[in-house]
Amino acid sequence: MVEIFGLPSSRGARIQMGKMERREDGRRRAGGLLTRGEEELRKKLEGDLKAKKARVDIQAVIEREKELNDREYREDMLRKEEELREKKRRRRRRRRRRNQRVKLNQKVKKLELERSKERKRVNEV
Repeated sequence: MVEIFGLPSSRGARIQMGKMERREDGRRRAGGLLTRGEEELRKKLEGDLKAKKARVDIQAVIEREKELNDREYREDMLRKEEELREKKRRRRRRRRRRNQRVKLNQKVKKLELERSKERKRVNEV
């Protein structure tokens, strides 16, 4: 007797390829009705797979969110650092200009004082 799908040919000939199912012990058997225990096991395993897939999906979403948040945080920190540098740069520039103005004003006052002293001396003579 020839074996088809690991079954005797008389039975194997009637089995369609798509209807074959694999038992837990690895042997194949004809598809169709499962025993109650097999059906419950199949449902439980499918439920477990769906739950696992859902957990994996949720985990993937969480990972993506973390990456996005990390990236946004880094970009935000870089932007804040750049703004702070720009602020300091402006302050330095302002301080420099103010100091230049003050120095110029001091020189002008000094010169005016000297001129007024010079005039007084000229007027006295």
